[in-house]
Amino acid sequence: MSSQFEKRKAKSTETVTKEIEDRRAEIRSRAEPEVTPVVEPVYTQTGLDIYTTDGGKTYGVAQISYNPETGDAKVVETFGITRLVALTYAQQKLSLGSLKKSKK
Repeated sequence: MSSQFEKRKAKSTETVTKEIEDRRAEIRSRAEPEVTPVVEPVYTQTGLDIYTTDGGKTYGVAQISYNPETGDAKVVETFGITRLVALTYAQQKLSLGSLKKSKK
């Protein structure tokens, strides 16, 4: 039976170099998984809506952005209002539009 020294001595430099290069390529292919870039959704529509957290004692307004292609929505900003007058739904939306203009 031959010793480790004799086994290493029997290998040529080219063989060892080839083994090392192959092993490096294998390790690198496992170490670097493909990373797909994260694409942020584009929200093309915005709107305002009224909400209450305490059953109607105080009200807030939320500015919402919506992506109709994916169906995703996110709240951009929230702010409070002092009172809510009894208006129809369409009139509330019109009032919110003017509120947003005056906020800017």
